Amino acid sequence: MPEYPEFSEGEGLLRGAKRIAQFLFGTKDKWREVYPMVPELPIFMLAGKLTARPSSLARAITERERASARKSEVA
Repeated sequence: MPEYPEFSEGEGLLRGAKRIAQFLFGTKDKWREVYPMVPELPIFMLAGKLTARPSSLARAITERERASARKSEVA
């Protein structure tokens, strides 16, 4: 049986590029910047709308920060 990540009840989903942009950038005005990030972040289509979980986005960004820090330490 596959293992699924935790989903806290109150978390909710971010539906649409504007809501995701608000979460990532603090403004809905940068919604167009969300689309190029789709292959790199846990953003998916659900019923024709870009969708993401806030905790998954935060985790993915944190992992990338850590990987970048490790690269800097090695260089």
